[in-house]
Amino acid sequence: MHHETLKYPKSYLLSHKNRLDLQGRLLELAHDAIIVRDPQSAIVFWNQGAQQLYGWTAEEAMGQITHTLLQTRFPIPLADIQHILETKGYWEGDLIHIGRTGEQIIVESRHVLERDANAKPIAILEINRDVTERRRLEKIEQKLQAEQQAKLDFLQLIVDELPVSIYLVQGPDARFVLSNRAAANVWGVEMKPGQPLAEFMKENNIQLLGPGGQALSLQQLAVYRATTTGESIYQFQEVVRRPDGTTIPILVCAIPLKEHKDLRRISHHLASDSPLDEQIVLVVHQDVTTLKESEKLKDEFINLATHELRTPVTIVAMGADMLLTRAARGRGQPLDTRQEKIIQDMRQATRQLSKITEDLVDTTRMQAGHLKLERKSVDLILLARQVIGRLQLTTQLHQINLHTSLDTLCAFVDADRIEQVLTNLLSNAIKYSPQGGPVDVTIADKTGANEALIAVQDHGLGIPAHQQSRIFGRFMRADNAKAMHISGTGLGLYLCRELIENHGGHIWFDSTEEEGSTFFFTLPLCSPQSVSDPHHPGGR
Repeated sequence: MHHETLKYPKSYLLSHKNRLDLQGRLLELAHDAIIVRDPQSAIVFWNQGAQQLYGWTAEEAMGQITHTLLQTRFPIPLADIQHILETKGYWEGDLIHIGRTGEQIIVESRHVLERDANAKPIAILEINRDVTERRRLEKIEQKLQAEQQAKLDFLQLIVDELPVSIYLVQGPDARFVLSNRAAANVWGVEMKPGQPLAEFMKENNIQLLGPGGQALSLQQLAVYRATTTGESIYQFQEVVRRPDGTTIPILVCAIPLKEHKDLRRISHHLASDSPLDEQIVLVVHQDVTTLKESEKLKDEFINLATHELRTPVTIVAMGADMLLTRAARGRGQPLDTRQEKIIQDMRQATRQLSKITEDLVDTTRMQAGHLKLERKSVDLILLARQVIGRLQLTTQLHQINLHTSLDTLCAFVDADRIEQVLTNLLSNAIKYSPQGGPVDVTIADKTGANEALIAVQDHGLGIPAHQQSRIFGRFMRADNAKAMHISGTGLGLYLCRELIENHGGHIWFDSTEEEGSTFFFTLPLCSPQSVSDPHHPGGR
């Protein structure tokens, strides 16, 4: 023995001893529980991490069988673990231990089998990391995911039974989240969760068209407007050209879901890489094929009736004007006060009837796709001032105000049709504010969008919430207006929407019943080259 020792200098032996002492101190200071046991599982080393985790000191643990002391529960039979250790040299897995005070501890455990030079097992190194809290949280997460999946399955069951097409999209590229069976019937093909709408349409040779058959850009589609701007779109008309070439007319509602955290978590669950803060939009497609056929018959009748009405209405109006003019000039029989009042009422009634007739004619033209726009450069500021001045003469209860920081704002539009839109919106603001008050018109240039933004605000009746989604429909009138016996055909807002969208703009509104309404619409601006005389509303 003495001869063997002389092979190593004292300095080497001292250095080796120091390294062993350092390793021992590091093991002692480790936060993980480090246990060394002999081949019979008796504990021969127990560090401070083990004492802190389980509660027994090293003196109390030494010599005890680990699985007995810690009441170990194994994920597989102990004999299988021992076999893996002997064949592979290590084993990893979760164990459940019981601490000194009786609490259950879940550990992430790694066992390593140490052998001597003759490959005989001499010790087992066991490193245990406390994962009790982590596993508890994971269990909660699994439970939440199971609940979300149950909600999703229930939601899918409900929407699959609905007769209208319903689907959810997420993000600015409108990725599909979920859809019902009716959606596949509308598109003519199944939708893939996670697939962007544009990619889906290109892959399946699907097109979305306007009601007149014109191609719509992605930015014009109701879905993209809702996902990119957060705007709620109701009753937007589109036509789907399906993979087999057939077409189907639809009404689209695209509604951003702003405060539905459960749906956001469901969406994130379906596509784990999707941000939780992305916009989610509910899209509803209503197949209106049958409705369109019925409307066609009704439009033909309206077209016939309005054309037949035009001539007699014109004759009565001309007769009333002639009688009033002759009486004013002292020609013919003089009119007494009662007769003059009757003829003035006749003239007013024929004007109203003529306005209704023209609205009906415009409606049938739009439905038939025969509306023609005479576009030119128009100064919207000057046009608005002219309309405001004309309508201000019709009321003493209202003050119509124009708010803008611009001197001129040129748009490439049909001046007569935009005047019609402004007249309809301002007439409504006056009519549906019977108590009077301010009516505010605001005109601004949308920076970077090459659009004019016009708003008409009143403080009148407002639109009931349950009717707001249908207010742009034909012959649609709010219940509170009818209850107050305010006259109207229900065509004005329909014509406004059709005229604005035919110009490539958009129209929407904010309204609260008994507080008032604000209608907004956009119009494309002119390029600098298109302006000849910006101070003339007719332009060039």
